[in-house]
Amino acid sequence: MKNLLITGGCGFIASNFINYLFRERPNQFKIVNLDKMDYCARIDNVDKNVRENPNYVLVPGNCCSPELVSNLLEIYKIDIVFHLAAQSHVDHSFGNSLQFTKDNIVGTHNLLECAKKYGKIEKFIYMSTDEVQGDFNLREESKTLNPTNPYAATKASCELLVESYAKSFKLPTIIIRSNNVYGPRQFWEKLIPRFIVLLSQSKKLTIQGSGQQTRVFVYSEDVARALEMVMDKGELFKIYSIGTDDEFSVLQIARMLISKIKNVELNENDDLSEWIKYIPDRDFNDSRYYVDVSELKNLGWSPNGLFSDNLDETIKWYINHPEVLLETSDRH
Repeated sequence: MKNLLITGGCGFIASNFINYLFRERPNQFKIVNLDKMDYCARIDNVDKNVRENPNYVLVPGNCCSPELVSNLLEIYKIDIVFHLAAQSHVDHSFGNSLQFTKDNIVGTHNLLECAKKYGKIEKFIYMSTDEVQGDFNLREESKTLNPTNPYAATKASCELLVESYAKSFKLPTIIIRSNNVYGPRQFWEKLIPRFIVLLSQSKKLTIQGSGQQTRVFVYSEDVARALEMVMDKGELFKIYSIGTDDEFSVLQIARMLISKIKNVELNENDDLSEWIKYIPDRDFNDSRYYVDVSELKNLGWSPNGLFSDNLDETIKWYINHPEVLLETSDRH
């Protein structure tokens, strides 16, 4: 049995990963979930049967604390660290960038330092983002870091810290970059759940700028399988990227969700003013991102299912969890 420390386990990506491991590989892991329980974390994101399992431990706390992290590594004899916690909402980083520096950069640095001193980590897996490469219109991955917003800059800084600990201290690190993740349990501030919540409340969808910016979308279950594959087969000191061919503009996503939730037929040129309100764009909004998935596919990974089917499952989860919709009703 391997002992895993997973940061941010009550958030979106990490909770899906924890649920996946306990469902697909029961009794193979003891998981310590370190989560500061920030605004986007929900204890219930981790399934009830997992929370009641003796091989799962929730530790409310901050990964910026050296004493806490060091104690957890020693007490639970951690073998593998998944650092998945982060402040990740780009819009918030324009208005509160120092908090992103504190949580993302200082938190990552502290985990690396504690792991170095502990000296028994088999793999330190850091979750980054496609945004570290900046606005990218070519169909090939950039070899340089070129972040264009404070959030992406903190994630790029963390990548450099991870690589420095790999080179200077031989810490066994792996970096994972991902395109936009969607699926059940995602906090409502992100694009797809925000649109689902607004439509369920018969409110107009708010779209920044023209809505022509495109993003590539990866289903949360596919991300969980990718994390598992990197843990099992990933080569140390490499960067693996998670992506798909499911690239859509914000307007295309809006059109799909309106059609599915409101059960209306919409053509590409139909007037959407009944459903959409355009608002000023953020200070800088990248037009698209791209990652090269070949290294991950070489390990045997590929995305499962069709985007439309996975989107249906996502909608169904929110509809079946009205308490989540109620939590958001006064926040728009």
